[in-house]
Amino acid sequence: MLRARVISEGIRTVYPGCIAGTYTPEEVMDMPAEKDITPQPKTGTGFDDFTDDSEEVVKDTLALYVPGKTGIYAEFDNFDDYKSGILKIAERIWNSDKLDVKGKSEKISELKDLNKMTFKKIGLGKMTEVLSIIAKASEVVEVMEGKKPEAAEV
Repeated sequence: MLRARVISEGIRTVYPGCIAGTYTPEEVMDMPAEKDITPQPKTGTGFDDFTDDSEEVVKDTLALYVPGKTGIYAEFDNFDDYKSGILKIAERIWNSDKLDVKGKSEKISELKDLNKMTFKKIGLGKMTEVLSIIAKASEVVEVMEGKKPEAAEV
């Protein structure tokens, strides 16, 4: 038994690739049992029933913020719905009779600023897609109202 151990240990030391992690049955029998290292919940601390209601629940939704409103205007579960929602808001701004071209441009800029966090969440490609659609549509509105379009702000 001891001789077999010495031989296998020598081969494992000199040529570890030959053994490739295999063990003899005798070596396995002498290995200590695996120790359970799974963390166990602590009990008796007095805080077992404590819940923090002030902790925010992180949602995997896309929030839409609009100028003139505080807080989230709407939440969407996917990018297509979010894109549709923000474009509807932009369309309402462009079609507003209450605002002149400068006011509409300011509201669109404010819409972009308010939604920067959501733009970061959706990623550069999708953010560019939304902003380019808004920019193209705002150029059309400005041309229709007789103002020369400026470079799109991205």
